[in-house]
Amino acid sequence: MKKVSDKQKAENVLYEKAKREWRNEHDGRCEMALLGDNPIHRGSLNPANGKRPISDRCTRQAMNQPHHLRKRLGGNLYDKSTFIGLCFECHTWVHDNEKRARELGWLEA
Repeated sequence: MKKVSDKQKAENVLYEKAKREWRNEHDGRCEMALLGDNPIHRGSLNPANGKRPISDRCTRQAMNQPHHLRKRLGGNLYDKSTFIGLCFECHTWVHDNEKRARELGWLEA
């Protein structure tokens, strides 16, 4: 088994802290904006709070782990501004449809 470096251990501590804080701030609902059953552009979210009205959001419970809008490299691993809550089905859709998810703003470069 590969040993975890001291640097990675420190980053993991920061990530666990950021996840705990994020969970306390998050309403626990999936944040995928939908039109019917189809994901829509994340930019169409309310600019005041970054969310769609609950009626326009997926109604499922978000996973306990945040989805990272940007790759989990460097500071993005624990940067809460890159975290969103997605349910398992929406999270799977994002990663199964990465090109479309990028077009819609659910993944960033």
